[in-house]
Amino acid sequence: MAFKFLTVANLTRFFANIEALFAARFVAKEVGKGLSTNDYTTTEKTKLDGLANTTIVDDLTSTSATSALSANQGKVLKDLVDAASGDMSGLADVATSGDYEDLLNVPTALSDFTNDAGYQTASEVETAIDTALGAFSNASIQIVEAKPATGDPGVIYLVPVDDTGSYEKWVYESGAWHDLGELALDLSGYVAESELEAITDAEIDAITAA
Repeated sequence: MAFKFLTVANLTRFFANIEALFAARFVAKEVGKGLSTNDYTTTEKTKLDGLANTTIVDDLTSTSATSALSANQGKVLKDLVDAASGDMSGLADVATSGDYEDLLNVPTALSDFTNDAGYQTASEVETAIDTALGAFSNASIQIVEAKPATGDPGVIYLVPVDDTGSYEKWVYESGAWHDLGELALDLSGYVAESELEAITDAEIDAITAA
């Protein structure tokens, strides 16, 4: 399967065809003129006409689905809600703000917790990493066609696995080879150069045909 790509000349022809297509099918905008159609629907007009006939009720017990509540009864409703909420003056600030900063006795260090036994500081982590990498401070990588009989210390040997693009990783230590696993390179999402093919002018003309 060939994958098509565009050159600069292809793009120039493509946009020229698009401009010609728009000129043939669309009218240029003129200053001072709006849309040529009225999109105001009958349904929207009916809704607007119905607003003028809305009944204002002054009773919280009304079950009407079309009437509106008066401002006076809105105030009554608010007073009822406020009364039901109760007096919250004795609550802590965080109860109403929800802000972390309003919490009392907030821990400021890991040592304030009871479940942090064994935690490490930044310097301890760096020391552990340096120790682990110490044996490979001068390590190098070599790509070889096949694993040699012996190897050099501190060298990671990469041996290709057929034509898959993957490599076996080996190190030679204490007179023996040690397998470090496989370095897999997934090239399934890439396009090979042999699969590329320039799009033709005829194909561009067909795509942009009026």
